[in-house]
Amino acid sequence: MIAVENLTKSFKRRGKLFRAVDGISFGCAEGEALGIIGPNGAGKSTLFNMLATLLLPDAGRAAIAGHDIATEPEAVRQNIGFVSRDHRLYERMTPRENLRYFGLLNGIDKRDIDAVVDNLLTSLTLGDYMDVPVKSLSFGIGRRVSIGRGIIHRPPVLILDEPLVGLNVAEADVILNFIRDYHRQGQTIVFCSNVFEDVEIVCDRILIMIGGKIAVIGTLAELQAMTGAEYIKDIYTNIFLNVKDCAGVRS
Repeated sequence: MIAVENLTKSFKRRGKLFRAVDGISFGCAEGEALGIIGPNGAGKSTLFNMLATLLLPDAGRAAIAGHDIATEPEAVRQNIGFVSRDHRLYERMTPRENLRYFGLLNGIDKRDIDAVVDNLLTSLTLGDYMDVPVKSLSFGIGRRVSIGRGIIHRPPVLILDEPLVGLNVAEADVILNFIRDYHRQGQTIVFCSNVFEDVEIVCDRILIMIGGKIAVIGTLAELQAMTGAEYIKDIYTNIFLNVKDCAGVRS
């Protein structure tokens, strides 16, 4: 469902070229949940923004559902839902109005939109807030609306760039359970979180990025066998400390 080959993206920083994503390659099968973790500055958000067609790669290629992110961006957008740390909502509009607007924008038939929105509001337990302007909602409730915005058109691929950051435990659990249910329905998910245990709960495989490169990718069992560590936090620490090119790691 997702194929990435030698993907590269650089930026200028203080007059020098800085390679945020450094020739990475990986795949994600249909129906798989792939977790991506790494330190700040590892290149995770740059990678996600390229997959979401918000940034063009300098080199390499990536395809989602058979569509190239550089040459077929509209087709890619039809096949993905992208949720980042930012709400990306119209704050003067209510959750119902936001979901209705983005649903129509994504091609849902006018005859079906109200039923689709009502079902999603129920699934995200937004019934008590559906007609309250987003600007009056808590941060956590707004994040639920953002999740709804990302999947209103039932995309086969859901890309989540730290959607739980800044949430309290209760709000994070609501969204985490929703993501798990969405994955159980057969959707492909790429999920980044700074809470490694959340990635362990949701994902089938885990990719660790360090310094713009892939340090390792595998199932939890494979990473446990590789490092001798049991928990994802300890696995990550083991791999991070043993990366050969530590001089290239950015914090």
